[in-house]
Amino acid sequence: NIGGSGHTVQTEGAVLHYLGINYENSALAQTHVRQALSAALARQSLCDTQLQTFATPAVLPVNPQPDNTGINLSMAADTNLAQSLLRGGESAADGQTAEDDTDDPDSGSDPEGDTGDPDEDTGGEDGSGTEDGDGSGETLSFTLLVNADNAFKVATAEQIASSWNALKGVSVTVDRQPYETFVSRLQSGSFDMYYGETQLTADFDLRPLISSGGSLNYGGYANEQMSTAVAAARSGENVAALYERFAEELPFIPLAFERGQIIIRKGLIDHYTPAPYNAFAGLEHWTSTD
Repeated sequence: NIGGSGHTVQTEGAVLHYLGINYENSALAQTHVRQALSAALARQSLCDTQLQTFATPAVLPVNPQPDNTGINLSMAADTNLAQSLLRGGESAADGQTAEDDTDDPDSGSDPEGDTGDPDEDTGGEDGSGTEDGDGSGETLSFTLLVNADNAFKVATAEQIASSWNALKGVSVTVDRQPYETFVSRLQSGSFDMYYGETQLTADFDLRPLISSGGSLNYGGYANEQMSTAVAAARSGENVAALYERFAEELPFIPLAFERGQIIIRKGLIDHYTPAPYNAFAGLEHWTSTD
């Protein structure tokens, strides 16, 4: 919060908050389970609370979210769809909803996100949850690893876990670890799911997160069709196909993109319109109000 005569202007950016997954966990490796967990998240609520309105919710890992994709880009929680998916129901990418109700507020994240360091793309405890989501009646139980040294991220993880624990047959524990332990667990693959944050490149290159051997691919994700879709999109052939494949597969779960903040004295400049990563965009149009 800015007191006195300060005025805050926001700009969009490419700092992605997301949930990473360990594919050694047999339950989380199931596509319909990842879709269900994503559907249960109230991303808009997350941005309005823990991210303090300085973030833009995201279902796809690109900013802004693309128009006319046919993909369900709802930023509210859909617990009915989540519960249906856990029972092996319709795909979240189809935008189908089940018959129950409730909006499940999850939130939390860190506006002080540590761009480009291991805290931003992190790991959790070894996947030991039992399988669920196939009507077997077993509980989907796993841990969500978070950097305990970052209070914003801890609060975010707690909000997310609360949303998931509201689902029938799901039990999630937040695993708070000091930064050094957090990084060590990430690097050793000793986690189920983790709260991550990373600065994407301006072209939103996903290869570090999802390519085999990618620098941020701590969970061991590998999918030839996804790699093909990424390559095609990067060559300009079919970006829409990448969005569709990502929404169907969900190799990781996007949450939001941070917004940059610029603070200036009120009444100092008229026609101030900064651009992402450029506080002086449109300088030639500035006029003084004094």
